[in-house]
Amino acid sequence: MDYISYISLAISLLAFMGGIYTYFAHDKKLKKQQALLNELNIEKLKNDNQESKKANIRISLIENAIDKNDVFKYGINTLTQRTGRLSVVNLGKATAFDINIFISTNWKVHPTSLYIDQLVSNEKREYNIEWNEQGFNSKAVIVKWNDAYASNRSVEIKL
Repeated sequence: MDYISYISLAISLLAFMGGIYTYFAHDKKLKKQQALLNELNIEKLKNDNQESKKANIRISLIENAIDKNDVFKYGINTLTQRTGRLSVVNLGKATAFDINIFISTNWKVHPTSLYIDQLVSNEKREYNIEWNEQGFNSKAVIVKWNDAYASNRSVEIKL
């Protein structure tokens, strides 16, 4: 063998060794990334599992329009007496149980509290409500409920 054959053999061996090194270095990086992705995926699954156990109760007040004929016919004072519907909806993924709704305000309301035994996911219920506004500042509703995530969960909602 002449020296050119030795040089080409040495270059081939170096290229082969460089390829093996690159393969193992790249493989090590991929394994680290895969481990990180697995951890993130496990964390996401845990969060999704927790979210699937939560109920998310939301409330809105829908005021009825006041007809001028009703004012004269029934003697309704349009400045203070109002009627409407209290809309209760479960936007969460779980069923809510033992829902207590307390209307906390400085205006006279009928009814002042509501009880719902259960509200499944995406279920909506509406309740008629009457109130007499007398210089009110804020309308707030406190909602307490139980679900698979925890018991005695609560939220205060400004209307």
